[in-house]
Amino acid sequence: MKKYILKFKKNLILSVIFGILEVYFIYLFTTRSAKLVDIFTGKNSGEVKNIIFSAIASIILACIFFYISEKNSNSFTKNICQDLRHDYIEGIFLSKTSLFYRKNKGEFLADIDQNVDQLRLDYLTTLPTALTGIGRTLVYIIGLYKIHPYILLATIAFVILPGFISSAFSKVISKLQVSRSNKYSKYIDKLNELLDGYLVIKESNNIGYFLKRFDKNNSDLLEARNKLNITNSMLYEILFALNLLSYLLIIYVGSLLVKANIINLSDLLASLTLVSISTNAMSEAFRNLTQIISTRKIKDMVVKKIPDKTKIQGKESLPRLDIKIRDLSLSYGDNKIFDNLNLDIEKNKTYAIIGKSGSGKSSLAKILMKINDNYLGEIKFENGDFKSFKEKEIYSLIYYIPQNSIVFKDKLLDNISMGSDDIDLQKIEEIIERVDLSYVYQSKKDLILSNESLSGGEKKKLELARALYKGAKVIIFDEPTSGLDPVSAKTIEDLIGNLSDLTRIVITHNQDKKYLASFDKIIDIEDYKDI
Repeated sequence: MKKYILKFKKNLILSVIFGILEVYFIYLFTTRSAKLVDIFTGKNSGEVKNIIFSAIASIILACIFFYISEKNSNSFTKNICQDLRHDYIEGIFLSKTSLFYRKNKGEFLADIDQNVDQLRLDYLTTLPTALTGIGRTLVYIIGLYKIHPYILLATIAFVILPGFISSAFSKVISKLQVSRSNKYSKYIDKLNELLDGYLVIKESNNIGYFLKRFDKNNSDLLEARNKLNITNSMLYEILFALNLLSYLLIIYVGSLLVKANIINLSDLLASLTLVSISTNAMSEAFRNLTQIISTRKIKDMVVKKIPDKTKIQGKESLPRLDIKIRDLSLSYGDNKIFDNLNLDIEKNKTYAIIGKSGSGKSSLAKILMKINDNYLGEIKFENGDFKSFKEKEIYSLIYYIPQNSIVFKDKLLDNISMGSDDIDLQKIEEIIERVDLSYVYQSKKDLILSNESLSGGEKKKLELARALYKGAKVIIFDEPTSGLDPVSAKTIEDLIGNLSDLTRIVITHNQDKKYLASFDKIIDIEDYKDI
């Protein structure tokens, strides 16, 4: 957390400085207002009008400095929250794929949304307030030391004007709350899209593109909260200012009473205000410090999961075919998925992995995509051991197409290029034609797509287009015809068969002999024997 605070220390320092200036001008308001007593008791000379205008000017300046302090405080909070969420999401994609799939998505959502928001409320928002509170307390203590007051005053606070102001503010606050709710909904949608498309995004090697789009929704949400917080804070400050102005009225009336010898009031009448406010300032400072300390565990839960980028960097080495699998074994507890599996995955060959539903047909694919690393045996590329290559390097060679394809809320070209900065239009149009998506391209070229925009077969073609545009040499198809009608299924099977320049691994429940005869090799997970 320290690095984030230091990064935005300017906002923190300005928040504290202007917060203390606000209190200083409240102090000036109090002492200047007290001069009215001196004037009306004949202990001093001066014009009532000048003192009143001076006091009102102090209140106006206090409100201005309060706004500047709150703006910097909220910017401090917003900027750190934005960086925390960005770095946490980036950390998920930079960490091991196997770690991601071992967790429930709800855990990530809790960290990203709930825990970071808790830090925002109880740590980041409170830190500037606590530091400012300490400064406020010092100002009031100095003021009280100089005045040494003793006073008893019966006051009647007017409530009509604050009521009108609260009513006017409530309408604005209501709109801002609706806006915040809408922004939150969009933020959650984008967050779910990122997590649902986790592996596809990692395979794209263009994480920054998706983080940029997430940052936009994240920034919009935080900005909506920022406006709501400032509006609420300004309401409280205006009501507080009205309370101070009521003191001005009381001092003025009280001074008239003193002049008429009805009551005796000290020229230090304003000390009442300082005593009241300084007590609140001190208690608030202690309460805020307690909140900061209480967030330590939540802070550690979030920050410790953000990886150090300097430890992740390293020289890339791209793996090369063929892939040799020797004595590969995998178990989930006592459940043996396969044992001593031996297989050579060669260039431009086709492989079918078959077996009963739930038998673990996808397990080999999960190992090759580094989703599952709890296996025994040996996997080697032509130029090195499988475990020695980073995920990014593996994904440059192998592309996995899941059963449930994802369509990002973006245009077709961006869905295929996965946010590439420099789209090769000629290449992408050739791929679109090759995978039979020309009709979609012509009709929906400029539309923002979603999961509902394309049929099941079209989604499979879109995934295939991504793999081809990325330049993958090995494509793993996980039940590519599952859920498709016979015509669409036949189209997908034909497309896979025509990819003769690529290595294809098809996980399938289709055990039709004619269909299986089109593969170079068949692996039956049930008995680990070639058919």
